[in-house]
Amino acid sequence: MRSTNWIGDVVMISPALRALRRGFPEARLDVLTRASVADAYQGHPLVDDVVVEERRSGSRRHDGPLGVLRLAAELRRRRYDLAVLLPKSLAAALAPALARIPCRVGFPTDGRRLLLTHPVPLPTEAESLHHVEFFLGPAVYLGCPDDDRALVFPVGEEDRRVAREFLHRHGVSIGGTQPLVAIHPGASRRERAWPAQRFAELARRLADNGARLMVLGAPGDRAAASPVLQASGDAVMDAVGIGGIGTMAALVEQCDLFVGNDSGPMHVAAAMGTATLAVFGPGAPGKTAPYVPAARRREVSRAFPCSPCRQEFFGECDAAPSGIPWCLETVTVQEVLDAAQELLAAT
Repeated sequence: MRSTNWIGDVVMISPALRALRRGFPEARLDVLTRASVADAYQGHPLVDDVVVEERRSGSRRHDGPLGVLRLAAELRRRRYDLAVLLPKSLAAALAPALARIPCRVGFPTDGRRLLLTHPVPLPTEAESLHHVEFFLGPAVYLGCPDDDRALVFPVGEEDRRVAREFLHRHGVSIGGTQPLVAIHPGASRRERAWPAQRFAELARRLADNGARLMVLGAPGDRAAASPVLQASGDAVMDAVGIGGIGTMAALVEQCDLFVGNDSGPMHVAAAMGTATLAVFGPGAPGKTAPYVPAARRREVSRAFPCSPCRQEFFGECDAAPSGIPWCLETVTVQEVLDAAQELLAAT
């Protein structure tokens, strides 16, 4: 299966992987994905092997026309019978076609119809369909059962050990009565991030209400995390840059609530069974909200006439004075706090 290229997609693709596994129980199921998300598939219970496409990273051996030919040769040596192509781009279908994989299934988008042996008809509601449902399309077309939509994200025992030791060092008792809230103030782009100072104010007010807090993020999220860490005193733990995405998932697994932007960790938190609160700006909650029951999630967003936008930031709208889109600027701390308290009460 050709995967898409974001951490959140690793989660949202998991029901499609399960459907393929159940539809072809004797088959070897490999995932072809970019190096940026390959680690998130390691140890995945539904995946046999991960084939890494090294474009714009690593050795870059798959960059350019020669790189595509090199990737096609690697796929040909693996003698695949079926390629399920979830990305909609022409580039995603090129190497499998050059590898002469006999059956190539995907949506006939981006001018790639001739590269597919089995084009999957686009759903009439494709523009509003949740990504989980959209990704399931090729598996359903192949006749695979799709009655189990539970999300999966793999977490190894080493990641869980690191998480347990981190919490123990900070005096956190797993399963204790004090609410434990994870805050992830980072985002893939600044224009998708609620202001860090508002996350800081939210954290301070949650701490005043008795919550213990944990700030999560990759090393590159340090600037966004710093105001949150400074605002909450002894109530907050600094987990920024501790391990990889698997360790982050293991930490979130022990929390009562996750609060963050529309981002990959938001989906990981949902897959780990943690109540999830997301601040949406330019994105589309109907397409990328955590795919879990409403009792376990909340999305705070603004339904402006231009929402959701195509995210051509400030080419189609003016920025707020803070430099972010107005759809994020107008989300208040109070409404996010209210949603957080609602979820914590339910938990």
